[in-house]
Amino acid sequence: MVIDASETGARIEHFSPVNVGKKAPIRFEWDKRPIAAEASVLWSRVHWLADAERGTIFQSGLCFSEPVSGMHEMVTKLIARSAAQQIANARGISAAAQPTAQSRVERAFLRCALIANLRWEKRWTESSEQPTAGFTIPSSETDEEIDQLCETYFKADDEGRKLIQVLARLSVDGRA
Repeated sequence: MVIDASETGARIEHFSPVNVGKKAPIRFEWDKRPIAAEASVLWSRVHWLADAERGTIFQSGLCFSEPVSGMHEMVTKLIARSAAQQIANARGISAAAQPTAQSRVERAFLRCALIANLRWEKRWTESSEQPTAGFTIPSSETDEEIDQLCETYFKADDEGRKLIQVLARLSVDGRA
């Protein structure tokens, strides 16, 4: 079972031990489309020891050997769905109304502007435009990632700040 996935790898659960370094095919279906890749096992560990109700469950981290067709789209949609659900839950929106929130989140951004080099002003926006001081990123980023990026930007010199802005611009270019 796939637990987490990114464009470069996945975390899976399984019932038999695997050797670190082993290459193996991984196949699963998403959105009624087959996804297949060759992957190397980076790590593997016991996640749940066998008991009276179920057998031992292992978790392993995989690295894809080459880019996987459809993986970028899958990851982007899963992140957007998760963010939409969290926003809808926080606003008390019922599950039936969440698809509208989801489509809104897929084209939404978070603008983080550094005001007077002292404080952050964070606002949701549908514009991918970058502020003079700060950055605009996809709304799907986690609070922890946003806080870490703000702290890194705040502590960076001018070149570091420019690099963060370039990377932020690249991360939103495909979503505008």
